[in-house]
Amino acid sequence: MDQVEEEQLEKFQQEVLLSVELLWTAA
Repeated sequence: MDQVEEEQLEKFQQEVLLSVELLWTAA
């Protein structure tokens, strides 16, 4: 995997975590 893909993957994981946390606190 090249650097760009790794950075995009990290961003994606962080966004998913944020969404999960928001859903969790909103539930």
